[in-house]
Amino acid sequence: MTAKLHARDKARAEVALRVAFQSRDGLEHMGTTRDLSVRGAFIETPQPPLEGATVALRIEAPTSWDPIVIACVVQWNSARPGFDADGTKIPPGFGVRFASLSNEHTGAIRALLAASGFDER
Repeated sequence: MTAKLHARDKARAEVALRVAFQSRDGLEHMGTTRDLSVRGAFIETPQPPLEGATVALRIEAPTSWDPIVIACVVQWNSARPGFDADGTKIPPGFGVRFASLSNEHTGAIRALLAASGFDER
């Protein structure tokens, strides 16, 4: 498990999980997490919402009985594949900051990260 840290204060674990998100259009869209922390995530999807949009993200976590549903703010998006500073291909998708996390959601995400071998310290 590798950690990614680019222009953020917390490292993120590379974790691929199915997610669904609903934005202001009211439609549910599907995606896959590519990285995750207790502060946010990158979601790979061909239909990213607009930057600044608020979305409800539903994470299907194998460590939780129920999906983890979190309000998020889209920090950036890209409808086309790109490349990061290291030349690694970035698929279409969007980055989110979790707007607020309950203690229950924080614990569920930490359990998920720990189960995947990630040490957030």
